[in-house]
Amino acid sequence: MCQSTTGPTWLINFMSKQIGSPKTLVLTYLCQNLAFLILALSQQIVFLSISSVITGACVPGIVLLTAAELHRIMKTNLFPTVWSMATLIFACSQALGAMTMALWFQTIRTYQPIFLAVTLLLIPANFLA
Repeated sequence: MCQSTTGPTWLINFMSKQIGSPKTLVLTYLCQNLAFLILALSQQIVFLSISSVITGACVPGIVLLTAAELHRIMKTNLFPTVWSMATLIFACSQALGAMTMALWFQTIRTYQPIFLAVTLLLIPANFLA
């Protein structure tokens, strides 16, 4: 496995053991929101790069933590079905999000307000995790 996924995964695993999976999941979502906020506030290449690294580091951890939380909450025999549904919902959300962003971009010709709106919508959602 390459360093780009083992480093963040190791860190998230360590944090999860120290403070628990639910709190680590919320912190990981907040880090990802920080990355979206950076996209909303700056177009400088340095900040775009930082945002990209943060987002890329959060994704594998969010997947692992979500799977761990679903496994903890659900009975063992229900986990495969629930994980399949979660994966389907995630994939559909990704497709819908991409289409929405493309439509908004055609209208306003910039992504920054979109990233700001996403950040503001996701901050309260973090605490539902």
